[in-house]
Amino acid sequence: MSTVLTDAVAAAFTRRGLEVESEASGDDTHLIGHAVEDASWVVVGVVNESEGRAQVYSVLPIDLPEDTFPAITELLARINFGMLGPCFELDVSDGECRCRTSLDLGGPADGAFDTAQLDRIVESMVGLNGQAMDTYLDAILDVARGATTPADAVAAVEDED
Repeated sequence: MSTVLTDAVAAAFTRRGLEVESEASGDDTHLIGHAVEDASWVVVGVVNESEGRAQVYSVLPIDLPEDTFPAITELLARINFGMLGPCFELDVSDGECRCRTSLDLGGPADGAFDTAQLDRIVESMVGLNGQAMDTYLDAILDVARGATTPADAVAAVEDED
C-alpha cells in the first residue's frame, strides 16, 4: 500500500523539528511527534491511506480537572465559533484537551496529487493546527487555573491580533 499521505504528514512534522514515531493500528497509521527541545504539547497524526484521510491533534500535556470543565467548555466554544479549520475539543471522560485539524481527500492520495500539491495541503493542515494551539494555549491554561474568565481569555488573545 502507498504511504504518500503518511509520508507527507511525517515530513511536515519533521520540518517543525519533531522527531516522528510511527505505529500501525488497523487501517490507520499513528504518527507521534516528539519535540526535540522543550515543548508545550504533543502532536499526533492519524492517517488512513486507503481513504485519503488525515487528522492532526495537538494535545495538552496535562488532563484538565473535572471541576474546570464548565469554564473550559465555554472557552472552547468561544474559541471555535467562527474559526475556519482548527477545532478545540475536550474529552469529558478524562480531561484531555486538544486541537484538531483534518483533511479528507475523498480517496487515496497516491496518483491524485503530485507531491508538491500534497505537501502544500498537508503543510497547511499541520501549520494551522500548531498555530491555533500556540495562539490559545495560555488562555486554556489560565482558565483551567481559574486566573481569568473564558470571555476575558478569548478577548485578550483576539485583541492582540
